[in-house]
Amino acid sequence: MKGIDIVIEKQRLIFSGYLWTTFTCSWNGRCMRNYHQNLQIPEILVSGNNYSDVLLDDRKDALCFFDVLSERTENTANVDLYFAVNLLKLYPTITERATEYALSDVVRWIHQEGCLQLNRFTMVMNPGQIGEWLRKKIICSLFTCLR
Repeated sequence: MKGIDIVIEKQRLIFSGYLWTTFTCSWNGRCMRNYHQNLQIPEILVSGNNYSDVLLDDRKDALCFFDVLSERTENTANVDLYFAVNLLKLYPTITERATEYALSDVVRWIHQEGCLQLNRFTMVMNPGQIGEWLRKKIICSLFTCLR
C-alpha cells in the first residue's frame, strides 16, 4: 500500500472498529470508477487485479467506500466518502431525522482520529441522484475530505 491508500485504509479501519459495531456493515476502501455498458460503476479491488461492484446488500445495515478524485498529489487528495445506511435498522428508536444521527456518528470518527480533514458534506436524499444502485430506506452521505 502506498500514498493516499494508506490514509484511506487507516480511516476504513477506524470506521470498522468503532462505527456501528453491533451491526452488519461493509467497510470498503478505495473504489475505482470503472465503466460497464457505458455506465460508470464504483468497484473495489478484491484481489490482484480483480475488481467487484460496490453493491447494496439488504443483509448489510451500512456500507461505505472512498472515491479519490482525479486532482491530487502523491499523498494528498480530495476524497468523496460514500455511505449507504439503513436508518431503520441503525436508529430504530429515533422519531426525528435519523440522517442527522448517522451524520454525527460518521463525522465524530473522522474528527476523532484525524486521518481525514472534513471540508464539507452533502446529504443525498434522492437515491436517483447517485445512481440506480441506491434504494429506498437507504441514505447516501457524500463527504469531501482532504488529506
